[in-house]
Amino acid sequence: METIWNSEWRYVPAAVIVAAGALLALKGTRFEWRGLHLPMETVGKNLLTVRGMRMMLGGLSLAAIGAGWVLQWPAMVAAGVVIGIEETIETSIVVWALRQEAAA
Repeated sequence: METIWNSEWRYVPAAVIVAAGALLALKGTRFEWRGLHLPMETVGKNLLTVRGMRMMLGGLSLAAIGAGWVLQWPAMVAAGVVIGIEETIETSIVVWALRQEAAA
């Protein structure tokens, strides 16, 4: 029985997911790079860096999900989902704390 997991046309949506993840990771890397190269006394430097890291990790997680789908590796898909959710939660807490610090 053919499902969406093992269908012949799975390469198209999986490639879109991998491409979107790669673009998101590159955009996050740009934000992170910009934040890391700001002067130490710049307000919001850490916030920009962490937001870039969150975007990069989310993109890499999406790319892992798409690649796992193409390669038919359920563990890779599960790892991409778990890492994506876990890192989003952790970095969201850090972003919240940095925003509270900036407001004070």
